[in-house]
Amino acid sequence: MIAAVAVTWYFSHGGADDTKGQASIMIGFRWIFKYHMGSIAFGALIIAIMQMIKLAFEYFRKKMLAGNNNKCMQAIICAVRCYIWSIDYYIRFLTKNAYI
Repeated sequence: MIAAVAVTWYFSHGGADDTKGQASIMIGFRWIFKYHMGSIAFGALIIAIMQMIKLAFEYFRKKMLAGNNNKCMQAIICAVRCYIWSIDYYIRFLTKNAYI
């Protein structure tokens, strides 16, 4: 929003005398809702989907390891848990940098 105000103020110096040096915060709000709100919503959707996947996996992990001492199953679950963690970390890194 600040960038939109600065841009409109800077580039309005060459216009007519009645609009010279004018800038509006409403232009920034309009640009946010017109161009950026979909990106923010999509990033939030991706994070929410990943959180649901993690939650469902942790539920199934607790159910499968409740009374099971099978080392092979524990290793597989540990590997899948590591894979899910790495995907979550990558998605958080990507959305954080995309928002910036």
